[in-house]
Amino acid sequence: MQDDYILPRDLVESQRLDVQHDIWVSNTGYLLHPSIPTYERMQIADVGTGNGIWLLKLQPLLPAQCQLDGFDISPALFPPPDKRSSMSFYTHNALAPFPERFLGKYDVVHVRLLVFVLAADQWTVVLQSLAHLLKPGGYLMWEDANYQSPRARALAPGTSARSAQKSLELLKMCLEAGGKDPAGVMTLLPLLQSFGFRSCVRDLVSSTAKKVQSYGVENRLMVNVCKAVLGGYLQKFGSIDILTSVGDLNSLMEAVEEEIKDDNSIFTLDLVVVVGRKSLK
Repeated sequence: MQDDYILPRDLVESQRLDVQHDIWVSNTGYLLHPSIPTYERMQIADVGTGNGIWLLKLQPLLPAQCQLDGFDISPALFPPPDKRSSMSFYTHNALAPFPERFLGKYDVVHVRLLVFVLAADQWTVVLQSLAHLLKPGGYLMWEDANYQSPRARALAPGTSARSAQKSLELLKMCLEAGGKDPAGVMTLLPLLQSFGFRSCVRDLVSSTAKKVQSYGVENRLMVNVCKAVLGGYLQKFGSIDILTSVGDLNSLMEAVEEEIKDDNSIFTLDLVVVVGRKSLK
C-alpha cells in the first residue's frame, strides 16, 4: 500500500516528534486519557508510532508486566533495541487488516496525528482496523489536530501575522489538494458511537493552552511542519495558490520567521482527543 507520509524520516524528524510530543502533552495534561484505567499485564498498542515516543514516555508510568507494541508503515524511526524493554515494534500499514495474532489482543489502542496521511475516506477504514485490535471492553484513544481553521495571531502592538496565517491557509489547501480531510478528527466521535463504542468523550484543547514564557518552541515546530509539507506538495503538484516555485516558498517562510520573532506572533490550532470503549459483547 502507498506510503503517503509527506515528512522525512531521519534524525531531525525524530527530534521533531519528540518536541511535538512534549508540546502535545503539556497542553492536554496527560499521556493516557484519565478515563482509561491502568492495571498489571495490560496490552497496549500505538499505531503510527513513529519513533515510539508515546510508548517510551508511557512505560514508566504503568504497573508491572505490561506489554507495549508499536506499529508503523516504516521502521525507519523505531527506537534502538536497548530502549525497547517490554516493547515490540512491527512494520504495518493501518489501512490493511492486521495479522490475526493481534486481533482482540489489546486493552488500549492509541494513535496520534494521522491527518497528514489519511485520505478523507480512510478515517473510517482505519477506525475499523483499530477496533479489531481491541479486546471487548478495550479503549481506543485517538489524538489528532483540526486543520480546518488553524490560526496565527499577532501579540505585539503594530505587528502582523499575515504571512503566518497565509502559510496555514496554504497548509490546509495542500491537505485538500491531496485528498485529505483537514477536520477528519471531528468525524471520529460520531463514528465511534456508530460502531457501538461506549463512554465516548472528545477533548478539545488549544495548542497554546499552557501559558509559557515563550512560544518559540511551538512556533518553530509549526514553521518546520509548514516548510516540509508545503515543500513536499509544491514538488508534487508544481504550484499551490501563490506558490509557484521553491523561491516563493522561501520568501513566504522568511516573512513568517520575521513575524514570529520574539513571540510577536504565534500559531494556534485545536488539539483533539477522542476516547471510546469497545462494547463488552
